[in-house]
Amino acid sequence: MGPYPVADTEALLDGQRQEPGNNVYGSVGQLFELKKRNRKMKILLSIGGWSLSENFPRMANCSTARDRFAKAAVEYMKDWGFDGLDIDWEYPNNAEDAENNILLLNRVREELDSYAKKHAPNYHFLLSIATSVSPEKYQWLKFKSLDSIDILNLMAYDFTGQWASCTKVGHSSNLFSSTKNSVASPFSADRAVREYIDRGFPANKILLGIPVFGHSFNVTSGLESPSTVQGNSPGYTLSNQTDPIGLPFPQQTGGQWDKTGTWDYKRLPKAGAKLLEDEEARAWYSYQKTATGAEVISFEVPQSVKAKVKYLKKQGLRGVFFWDASGDRTGEESLIGTSFSELGGIEHSDNLLSYPDSKYDNIRGAPARSSGPMPSVC
Repeated sequence: MGPYPVADTEALLDGQRQEPGNNVYGSVGQLFELKKRNRKMKILLSIGGWSLSENFPRMANCSTARDRFAKAAVEYMKDWGFDGLDIDWEYPNNAEDAENNILLLNRVREELDSYAKKHAPNYHFLLSIATSVSPEKYQWLKFKSLDSIDILNLMAYDFTGQWASCTKVGHSSNLFSSTKNSVASPFSADRAVREYIDRGFPANKILLGIPVFGHSFNVTSGLESPSTVQGNSPGYTLSNQTDPIGLPFPQQTGGQWDKTGTWDYKRLPKAGAKLLEDEEARAWYSYQKTATGAEVISFEVPQSVKAKVKYLKKQGLRGVFFWDASGDRTGEESLIGTSFSELGGIEHSDNLLSYPDSKYDNIRGAPARSSGPMPSVC
């Protein structure tokens, strides 16, 4: 439904046929099939996002609108057989927004609990939000009043990139700050985590976000002085070149998906590129000479994921999340698989399969286990 295929309810997949009755198909139907095969897998409906948050302030400022929103969100959730809601308001940016954000989340929590009491006794539907590492973005959050949510998704990525506010090459998802080169790390995951906890938010509700993509920069000047950078082998030297982190770059040189230089992790590093590590920042990037200078791409690797899992365990965080799975590799090079191994698995509580008032027959009357194979997806 709508223009977004991720919320499709009608498309028939290869080998699938339409059954009698009012049934859900497409990606929504397939997600429910996955739940039946993976009883620990929970699926949340995310509402909002960077490009769809402009209406949150007006809606959240009205009690009637908050009520309608909460009821509609839970209606979608139970019709589709999901396990909770993610309210992705990016971002409350004044005191009024901050207060209304709490009122909205509390109202959604009430509606979730009301539905559970009537149709799923003893089941706890999840409620999450997404937040930034930038103090400018999180300064208005009322951390001590966010007790209605179960999960805070800390989007610890997109620190730098090819956009107007960024003029120098930097790490896009570094764990720590760099004292040697502050330009390289205008933000850090660690700084945000410590600030959130200091302001009263429980560490055990924080999921640390890890990107499954990289940001590229084409450097055309300032590469004249040699420097030694830690790479795949100790002391890899950028011969007759300087460390490119912190250097200026031309704007809008393009990438795989758009003009902001975004590349899927599964396509990195590019052939012939050297993989380097900023050990202080715990950040990785590739370096490749070009006809006009060099291309630098900041991205995650299994080693950086291991470092972040070790960090979050020490800090007592809830876990990690990734954006998004389509950019990952398989096997030992998988970022998601690496985190799974390092964390020792996933949360062990079961999902919910009983939605007696879903409008879809194949969700309302779902068996405890699915019958038949999953449709193939190209």
